[in-house]
Amino acid sequence: MPGRLGRNLREGHRAEGLGVELLRPLCAVAQVPQTEDVGFDAVATILRADRRFLMAEQSFCAQFKARSVATIAYDRAAYDWLRKLALPLFIGSVDLAMGEIALYTTHHAACRIDAEHYSSLIMSLKPSSGTEKGVLHQYLGEPILRWTERESRSSAFQKQAHAVLAAWVATEQVHYPLRSIKTTEAVRWKTNELPQTAGTMMLGHPDDIRADVEAAAPYLMKIGSHFMVQETLTPEAVGFLLFARWLEQNGSAAFTYMPQILVSRLALAEQHKRQGE
Repeated sequence: MPGRLGRNLREGHRAEGLGVELLRPLCAVAQVPQTEDVGFDAVATILRADRRFLMAEQSFCAQFKARSVATIAYDRAAYDWLRKLALPLFIGSVDLAMGEIALYTTHHAACRIDAEHYSSLIMSLKPSSGTEKGVLHQYLGEPILRWTERESRSSAFQKQAHAVLAAWVATEQVHYPLRSIKTTEAVRWKTNELPQTAGTMMLGHPDDIRADVEAAAPYLMKIGSHFMVQETLTPEAVGFLLFARWLEQNGSAAFTYMPQILVSRLALAEQHKRQGE
């Protein structure tokens, strides 16, 4: 309709614009045009000060919301998209009146080990509870960072913010492959402070064995390579051989020939040992 614009829509656009500007002192920000918006408003690359230069480091996605928006709803397809997103997604809640932004991690939602049991997701920026069947009501926790435009000009704040952002992106990079095997680490944090890990959570089921073996195969093959060049027979080598046979029996194509190779290697090592005696 000519001559009219929804107030909420304009507030959202203003929040996005201010959010981008508040992020720029900390990151190189590539804003996504509204016509290309597929779930995030910008891709930000953390900048580290190095004397006269700014060094580009890890990247993350950012979505900005006006402070009046307290919840963000995802259907099942959108929730699957979030969990498959390689770059971590942070939510920036922008207070236009105060010129302030609070940056939230989506870790609690993206890294749920029971995510497959829900048909949809409602992320909350404020403490809340819900009992709706099949719908995950997830409080995102306290913001990982909070700052104003004035604070963003402080070198002390920039240094701390860099440390917090870098730690969070590194944490999410570790968790990204763990999602596929229903494993996560509990993460605790306070606003403007470094996150801390506190224990590992996982969900196991016999139906997941083959998929988990396939996910772990490259790392297990690397471990097995050490035993394949061993010159002496050790309990660890024998243990890995038995483990490799179990992996083969549970459908890992990568381990089809490793048990035979390990048997021949171990037999040769034992022969050398006897000859030496």
